[in-house]
Amino acid sequence: MARLKEEITAGMGEVLPRRALQSVVATLPAWADTDVGTLDVVHVHVLLKSIERSVKLFGGSTTPQLIQKLRACCTGGAAVPAARKRIPVRSDADVLVAQSTCQQLCSAFFNSTDVVRLATVVSELARNIYMYAREGEILLEVAEAADGVRFSVEARDQGPGIANLEHVLSGAYNSRTGLGRGLKGSKALLDGMDVDTGPGRGTTVRGWKRARTR
Repeated sequence: MARLKEEITAGMGEVLPRRALQSVVATLPAWADTDVGTLDVVHVHVLLKSIERSVKLFGGSTTPQLIQKLRACCTGGAAVPAARKRIPVRSDADVLVAQSTCQQLCSAFFNSTDVVRLATVVSELARNIYMYAREGEILLEVAEAADGVRFSVEARDQGPGIANLEHVLSGAYNSRTGLGRGLKGSKALLDGMDVDTGPGRGTTVRGWKRARTR
């Protein structure tokens, strides 16, 4: 299998003098020393941005055509794998891990305001798992879709479930622990959200948001 750094070097052969090109390749992140097609969508985006900055630093310039060429070098012409993270939730510390993981995944594609909003959503969903079900998991994904890059979150548990879901989402219900505010607020910050729940069968919340142009 072709090595990524070798493919990038070949793809940029006409952009910079050889010595400058070697310097650009040397500044790439350590995780870029891998096989073609193994980087997920977040790493591909970060890598291309790193190359753009380095090329400018060494006196060259990039074009949309070059970036597309380098993207093909990264992926081998295949679809870019989604970036996925699974966070078990069993403690307050896990809630913070879920929040920070969301920030790390989303910062490449979302503006700072949306990153904060999405991290808030993930924090609320993780907190609900811990408070009401005691344990569960958060699944996070950033993937390319037909309408651009999408962030998806799934929070699931095998807890007691929610008996009065419509009332909770209406905003009229507020428990002492803030369940109503958390779910309703999360829905307002996302482009879409579905809740599958019922007494005695746990709760699964799925939500998504499309990245806007930065």
